[in-house]
Amino acid sequence: MAMLAQKCPRCRKGNMFAHGAFHPTKFGTPNTTCSHCGLYFEIEPSFFTGAMYISYAINVAIMVSLFIF
Repeated sequence: MAMLAQKCPRCRKGNMFAHGAFHPTKFGTPNTTCSHCGLYFEIEPSFFTGAMYISYAINVAIMVSLFIF
C-alpha cells in the first residue's frame, strides 16, 4: 500500500516525491530524504546493471518470437 500511495518504505508516512509522481511539469522528482524519518533515498549500486540484464532478456525474447512468427 505504501508503494501505491508513494510513501517512504521505512515509516510509510513521508512522501517519496516532491511534487507527486504524476505532476505534469515536474514528473517524478524524488525527495532526497524522507521528511518524517530521515531515510536517505538512493538507488542501489547495481540497479542499472540488473536493469540492463532484464532489458536484454526481454529484447531477446521479443526478437526470437518475431523471428519465429
